[in-house]
Amino acid sequence: MPSEEWPGLEALRSLLVLAFLGAALALGALLFMQWRSPRGEDAAWVTMTHLRRLALRLEQSDAGGLLSDALIYPVLLIGLVSSAAAWRSGSSTALMALMLVALLGMLYAGSMALYNGAMVAVCGFSAMLWSGAVAFSLALAARSATTMDRMTDRTNESDESGREG
Repeated sequence: MPSEEWPGLEALRSLLVLAFLGAALALGALLFMQWRSPRGEDAAWVTMTHLRRLALRLEQSDAGGLLSDALIYPVLLIGLVSSAAAWRSGSSTALMALMLVALLGMLYAGSMALYNGAMVAVCGFSAMLWSGAVAFSLALAARSATTMDRMTDRTNESDESGREG
């Protein structure tokens, strides 16, 4: 795990700003934009907010649909927590969690991407995925560079001790 002195941490943090913006965009789409109606008898163009969609699922006692629609909120929260953890330490595990959350969000919203709320949410989750993937690559490169520096230092130390003896 990179330390605070890790020079790439600032670059990683600048990438994670995009993840936070993507999460805000996805949350805004969930709360304020129009999504497809969950009722099968409604016409395809009938739309409503996501919260209204959840309420309709609850009225219909559609437990499976309610669960699938409601789980996007904890998934988004996990994405924010993993972004914050990656921001603090540059943890590659947190970045992997961020990418997984972004993929789950894209799978959920992508199935309804003909509607403006889902389309904007896909854009937000895509921003989270892209920034997580680039930040993960940066963290791996920094980890391998640190490992190579340590190996070079050990080789130099053993060469110097061999010359003295």
